[in-house]
Amino acid sequence: PVLLQPTFLYSDIICWLDVPQSYDDDKLLALFSSFGTIISAHVFLDKHTGKSKCFGFVSFEAPAEAQLAIKKMHGCLINGKRLKVELKKSKK
Repeated sequence: PVLLQPTFLYSDIICWLDVPQSYDDDKLLALFSSFGTIISAHVFLDKHTGKSKCFGFVSFEAPAEAQLAIKKMHGCLINGKRLKVELKKSKK
């Protein structure tokens, strides 16, 4: 994963679902970098095939940046796929 700083908070992480399979960590970082300072960006890969599982996470430095990304990107079409962008749900 693209990791720019060592720590982050769940409130600052957005979950990106329905990622086009051609996207990797760098493309994810580039897509969301206009919304604020990104701490990390990661697209999950299948461990057997090495292909994208079509979801990933982006961690922003500030909650307001994450909220702006959600507001602007949720529902957008990228390579024919409608994005689902939301706050990561913490495990309890």
